[in-house]
Amino acid sequence: MANFDSSFYTAQALAIATSSGDAPNLKAAGGEVQMIHATITLTSATADADLLRICYLPKSAKVIPSLSKVQCHADPGTTLVLDIGISTDVDLFADGIVLSGGGAVAFDANVCLQARVPAQLTAETLVYATIPTSGAGTVTDGSLVTFWIAYTLG
Repeated sequence: MANFDSSFYTAQALAIATSSGDAPNLKAAGGEVQMIHATITLTSATADADLLRICYLPKSAKVIPSLSKVQCHADPGTTLVLDIGISTDVDLFADGIVLSGGGAVAFDANVCLQARVPAQLTAETLVYATIPTSGAGTVTDGSLVTFWIAYTLG
């Protein structure tokens, strides 16, 4: 049987074995999780390239895609596709999330790199969803989309 060690475990094990007291900073590896909850009401005029401004996250925030999700409360009238990110990377947190018929989809459903190596924001930053080309179709007036964005500071 083989053992596979995370870099965090390796640093902890070394600190324990050498009694050095140089254990890794637990806050840097996780920290206290914060959660943003925001709902946007769409209209029948919702179209490709529209921005859904969700929130500003504070400087040093790291989004946790596997704990973050987006939900359509009912059938939006068509399949609705969203990318979630920031101005410098419009799909940093989620790429091509497909919402249809209600239900929730985790951000990490289509994102690998961000789930493995969370980006730390260097300034207070607007997080938004964009509707890519051919992503809107015909949206039902009054469709509700709710975002839960989990992040840590550190």
